Amino acid sequence: MKKVVIAAASVGALLAGHIAAASAYTTCQPPTGDTGFLAHTADIHARGVSCSDAGRLIVHCRRFSYGSSGICTSVGYRWYCKSHDVGPLASSEGCSAPGKHVTWIWVD
Repeated sequence: MKKVVIAAASVGALLAGHIAAASAYTTCQPPTGDTGFLAHTADIHARGVSCSDAGRLIVHCRRFSYGSSGICTSVGYRWYCKSHDVGPLASSEGCSAPGKHVTWIWVD
């Protein structure tokens, strides 16, 4: 009986960790007005950085959109960025640094 209780507690702790990790993402509001490159973004999510820093990252690392990837330095971190075309006028991009992650969609 003890093994079953311990196993159930371990599974509960594991699930709680996944739920906490998922909730660590912040949904950032798309910019409004004339914001240059950021005006072409949607569905921005950030973990480990503020939405303001996520916006700076998007501008600094925009060269890795539409199917390309590479290393970009922005907001004090070295990021690995990769994108995937999601249609003729859209590209899904994400950048990761240790403990940090930002994703967004370019829409043109």
